[in-house]
Amino acid sequence: MVNAPGREIPVNWRILQRELRNMVEKGVLVSEGATNRLIYRLEA
Repeated sequence: MVNAPGREIPVNWRILQRELRNMVEKGVLVSEGATNRLIYRLEA
């Protein structure tokens, strides 16, 4: 699904957090920083 520029897809914050955490556990992403200021980046 392609989203038109300027249109946002509503995302539940808890679902987003869970998905990001799953990607970190699978080694796709790496998280850095304090709990309230996490930064995610792709694992090289």
